[in-house]
Amino acid sequence: DPSNGPPQPAPVKCRPVKANWRWFGASIKARREELGLRQYIVADKCGMQKGHLSGIENGATAPPFPDKVRKLARVLKVDEKMLLAASWWAKRPSCIDTEALKAVMEQGK
Repeated sequence: DPSNGPPQPAPVKCRPVKANWRWFGASIKARREELGLRQYIVADKCGMQKGHLSGIENGATAPPFPDKVRKLARVLKVDEKMLLAASWWAKRPSCIDTEALKAVMEQGK
């Protein structure tokens, strides 16, 4: 029926990219170890459970919300804006990459 408008594209499947979670977590862990800090101390100073920080460091858990990322930045003595950007990048779903690539490819047509 033409009154329904043009056909809609099939929905894009969006999934978390857990490899990005692992990259973010490994970066956090490396910096914590570089500073000689124990996991439970960092977790406590950031207001999270040690198990949550462990999950982040091992890539089993997505990077935390911005308030916790800011606390992590302070405790780990890293640039807050860079860590926030890294956490956003690590949490982006796969469809962001797919849609961005499509847009770039269409620009070249």
